[in-house]
Amino acid sequence: LVSQNPNNSPRIAQYAVLCYNYLLCLTEAQHRLHKGQHIYIPLAESTQLKLSVAPERLLPRDSEPVYSMEAEALIMGKTVLVTGAGGSIGSEIVKQCRRLGANRIVKVDNDESALFNLSLSLFGHALFNEDSDLHLVDISNELAISKLIGEVKPDIVFHAAAKKHLSLVEAQPEMAIRVNVFGTLSVIKASVAHAVPRFVNISTDKAANPSSVLGWSKRIAELIGAHYTTPFTNITSVRFGNVLGSNGSLLPIIQHKLETGKAIQVTHPEVTRYFMTIPEATGLVIEAANLSMGGEVFILDMGMPVKIVDVIRDYARLAGNKVPEIEFIGLRAGEKLHEELFADSEQHTSTAHPRIKMALVHDNTDVGAKLNELSDLLSVQTECSELKNALTLTRKD
Repeated sequence: LVSQNPNNSPRIAQYAVLCYNYLLCLTEAQHRLHKGQHIYIPLAESTQLKLSVAPERLLPRDSEPVYSMEAEALIMGKTVLVTGAGGSIGSEIVKQCRRLGANRIVKVDNDESALFNLSLSLFGHALFNEDSDLHLVDISNELAISKLIGEVKPDIVFHAAAKKHLSLVEAQPEMAIRVNVFGTLSVIKASVAHAVPRFVNISTDKAANPSSVLGWSKRIAELIGAHYTTPFTNITSVRFGNVLGSNGSLLPIIQHKLETGKAIQVTHPEVTRYFMTIPEATGLVIEAANLSMGGEVFILDMGMPVKIVDVIRDYARLAGNKVPEIEFIGLRAGEKLHEELFADSEQHTSTAHPRIKMALVHDNTDVGAKLNELSDLLSVQTECSELKNALTLTRKD
């Protein structure tokens, strides 16, 4: 009935199909339970908007990862642990590590729906049995994450878990501090305590000369990595920009607006961003992990920055649609007109990989004192503005 009503959106129709498929799953589950059989849950219709244009068509370069023999050797036969494994980057790291022949991939996330969908995409079912290595863990739970890493003993940790939506964490800095700062600290301390040989922190170009809560929280995470790296645990961070087609990113918004005929809101006519595809970014993250000596930040080559309005026009053209109406609403709190790749205080250099540059982390911040200050603020009811101020005090004098 929902599907046949022209006044209802296609989005509602998708939910109707999804509900129907789950009812079929429950009926099948009841039948199998009655017969004492295992329950297999088939992949239902996705509620994600399907893009009319593949993200790689919007970039003027080959975005399919090609691995060096050294990067392949880094993963092949190893035990890999991925935090934020249900997210866009985390799930792609999982998939690429499978292709590279990892012996075991431990997948960590605090979102059960994300783990459910990851299991469906990897195994074709969501049984959550012991072989799936799916772990519902909050990374800010120090005891839980330390216990898991101690039991798994990974050869390499890819830390992709984070709060990443700029406007949401700008309004709620406490969550950025709890997850991006102290969550990262928990995973790093556990990795150091259990002598994990290699740790890769997924960062963002917003950490270079940060102007937002998101940027500052990720910059502190980079400093934590540099502070805690040891001869036994090699810790590095990898910065890159916007990922085309990821959850909550630009392309699904454009697709939705094209389908509904609504105007697209853009902050400024000249606003630009660096863009990569999900496989491209993930492939270079693994290559950067191979280059790491500990304590540095790697910055991925993302080509030239692109105007957001140009991405919208190109997408509409490739999709065979008219360019939608664009409303300019002004930069939001914490946003930059143009992102940067390196902090003013950083010296950067090339590496053995043509698409990866390296910057050494130079900062006069006392990381231990800064963490104590933020911890004290979180322990009491602290105003949003005070939390923001505490984050930005990491700025180099």
